[in-house]
Amino acid sequence: MPKLLSKPPFLGYTHRRDEISFNGDGQVLGGTFAALVERLTLHDTAVDPTYRDAFLMTFREFSSPQKLLQALKDRFLMEPPKVDTSTGQVLTADQQRLWNDKKLEPVRLMVINTFKTWLEAYWLDADNVCVEDMKEFIESKVFDKYDGVRHLLLRFIKQKNGHLGASAASRILLPVLYDTPPPPLAPPKLTDFGLLDLDPLEVARQITIIEMHTFCAIKPSEMLHQNWMRVGAEDRSMNVRSFVQFSNRMSQWVVRSVLDPVDARIRARYLKFFIKLGTRLLELSNYNGVMAVRAGLNAAPVTRMKVTWDLLGAKNKSAFERIERATDSTKNFAEYRTTLRSLVPPALPFLGIALSDLTFAYEGNPDFRGPKDNLINFDKYHRVADIINGLRRFQRPFNLRPVPEIAAWIEARFAEGAEVPAPNFNNVMYEVSLEREPRSQPVATVREAGMMRASASFGSISKLFDKA
Repeated sequence: MPKLLSKPPFLGYTHRRDEISFNGDGQVLGGTFAALVERLTLHDTAVDPTYRDAFLMTFREFSSPQKLLQALKDRFLMEPPKVDTSTGQVLTADQQRLWNDKKLEPVRLMVINTFKTWLEAYWLDADNVCVEDMKEFIESKVFDKYDGVRHLLLRFIKQKNGHLGASAASRILLPVLYDTPPPPLAPPKLTDFGLLDLDPLEVARQITIIEMHTFCAIKPSEMLHQNWMRVGAEDRSMNVRSFVQFSNRMSQWVVRSVLDPVDARIRARYLKFFIKLGTRLLELSNYNGVMAVRAGLNAAPVTRMKVTWDLLGAKNKSAFERIERATDSTKNFAEYRTTLRSLVPPALPFLGIALSDLTFAYEGNPDFRGPKDNLINFDKYHRVADIINGLRRFQRPFNLRPVPEIAAWIEARFAEGAEVPAPNFNNVMYEVSLEREPRSQPVATVREAGMMRASASFGSISKLFDKA
């Protein structure tokens, strides 16, 4: 546990020992708001950047911009104690100078650094309620000693007032230098083509470009406070919902495309195409796309068509097994999570798992902790920040060249799925599946087999939006 008191006592911390708690590694578990802010602006220890980032990302969950600004101003303007508690004597002039040098000055520098990080990387529109108050404070005489950094902070504030400030993800969306992107694998005629005229690799590339564009637009605020579940989520979590909708429509597109042909041999060709597409997405490290393709291929209307599946060769079946292993839900997607930790961007993670993790972090942990339940459960918010930052590190574009004609064709095919309402989609498609291959065994057996293979379906992710 970090040492809470320094010697002499007047250079110690302001909060009491029972106002903050740590785990064995020194990570903050909980604290009063004042203690958490003091931890953000320590005078004797470098602030842990993961703590700082987690605090500035999530503080609105347990406080407000106005309250944080006031707490930082109070830290900047704090005064020395009247008495040295170790002697009971009034602080001498030398002790006051020592306090100024060893405590006040370092705290002020940490407050300035917190202002800078907040403005530069974690400012949200909701924080504009205190921007004028912050500006007035930075322009005041107490800041005269820090005139150089004052101009920097005021420039950030001017950007916020002009709505030109960097988004909360700006530190993640860094430019990435690549070599020339690979040439597109487009069909000879881009004016008249069907799915089987396209190379699965190029379809995977164009899907990845479309998905990554929306993924990079997702802001931390869309995932905080489970905003994607709440009333008005269309506005507060527009990009999250758009991203998930695209994934769901991709899965439906797979189902519709496989079921559409009457001839089993043509259906088998579509199955082969989508297995190759899933393989190419996996090679691109687009796990969100892989999950969507797998969900479509594992949907009950598709899995029950034994005649069609039996037309696949061993090579295609082996490729599909590889896709299933890479996205296996066993032990809470253990293999996928292990792979994700070692991936170097660009890559596209499966957003559905992160949303499930966030739901568990919010609903599985109380807001307060401690013997008296009076400490903010910062461990909860640290977990939330870790999950969101785990996604943010992948918000970097792929080195791929758009082919507008193919991209537009893909989006048009996905949009066709919107004609069948999601709750009815499986029922409608199951009826089509029965027309293609009538039952040859009891219904329950067929359905059970199909649903067992569909354990990783995007359908389970759609439940995350039921509360909206």
